[in-house]
Amino acid sequence: MVPAIFISVQITGNPIPQLAFGSNLVGQDISLLAKLDEIVTMLGFNAFTAGSKSTTDLLFITAALMVGTAGLPHVIVRFFTVPKVSDARKSAGWALLFIAILYTTAPAVRSLARLNLINTIQTGEVAGMIVGIVFTLSYIIYFKFMHLELNNADNWWFGISPEGIGSLGMIFNFVVALVVSKVTDEPPQEIQDLVESIRIPKEV
Repeated sequence: MVPAIFISVQITGNPIPQLAFGSNLVGQDISLLAKLDEIVTMLGFNAFTAGSKSTTDLLFITAALMVGTAGLPHVIVRFFTVPKVSDARKSAGWALLFIAILYTTAPAVRSLARLNLINTIQTGEVAGMIVGIVFTLSYIIYFKFMHLELNNADNWWFGISPEGIGSLGMIFNFVVALVVSKVTDEPPQEIQDLVESIRIPKEV
């Protein structure tokens, strides 16, 4: 919940992620979802809020997820570890409460994170992420699935195991992102202005 609260405060000023949907962006007279729709349509995608499912359908899907999660074996077995039936009922109630918080926070985080990602992404960042992910996955697959007999320190790069190669992948990510950013054109001025209008509050 801490990252969700942090990004919610950063973008909307509202510490409750579930309420960030209807909140305006910090320093702007436009809501989170309206701004997200504006940006994604400007980039050539369908509006973020455009969907094929009705509100009723989404409500029942969420309820099914909540009840289904509460009915998982490792949750139900906890009801048999308390001495009284009332304690079991309280446990079920608390479980449903925290599950509800989890499932109602997820869509808010998705919207907030997508807006934040769109505002920071550039060609260099995309290239860096692709290189870092491909390198890391290839290294892990090579040693963990294709050539188990070679999975030892004598064959690892710089003595780095597949479990730790992600750190090297991050370095490659950073280097590639920096190099590509230096040799590619800057985003169009209207996109830069749009990003700045979101990042910097009006009164600053």
